[in-house]
Amino acid sequence: PAVLLAYTPMDSSLNFVDLDNTRGARMMTEYLLGKGHQRIGFINGDPKISANARDRRDGYQAGLKAAGVAFVPELMHEDPAFNPVSAATAPMRCLDLPPAQRPSAIFCSTDMMARWVVEAVRKRGLRVPEDLAVAGFDDNPDVALAEPGLTTVRYPFFEAGQRAGELLRHLGAGDPGPLQHRLEPQLIVRASA
Repeated sequence: PAVLLAYTPMDSSLNFVDLDNTRGARMMTEYLLGKGHQRIGFINGDPKISANARDRRDGYQAGLKAAGVAFVPELMHEDPAFNPVSAATAPMRCLDLPPAQRPSAIFCSTDMMARWVVEAVRKRGLRVPEDLAVAGFDDNPDVALAEPGLTTVRYPFFEAGQRAGELLRHLGAGDPGPLQHRLEPQLIVRASA
């Protein structure tokens, strides 16, 4: 028996436990819009490679659409090999736009990306959140205590592991599956946005 953890497969016959990534990204986008940000940049992995990147992108775009805010392709950056250099470059491209076209917030599809963005923005002499709000996704323990505190969508890692264990027990007891479970995201508001 096998259960995929933290990944939604394209094959509907597979067992998995994952967060409702689309809903989580939409929640964050709606939160930022509610704070008055009309131009929200989005930094993501490659949706052709990662189902989570695809779902988080879809949630970002759904949040914009529901609020009647136009999607602006220049404000979105997707990268198959995301790393600190790329994460630092993406917000700079957005901030190099003419003032009326710049984002007032950047939403990153992982907390690590968001921390790299915060550092890149600071090196440019800007303040977070005063000059640019930054938000992440996951509530990664490695960045939860960083300054400023990162506004994020919590991925309940412990609960995901517990649920995967439960599904494995069901499969081991003869349940034919597929067993699939989506966890509810939670918005965590801190100082960065």
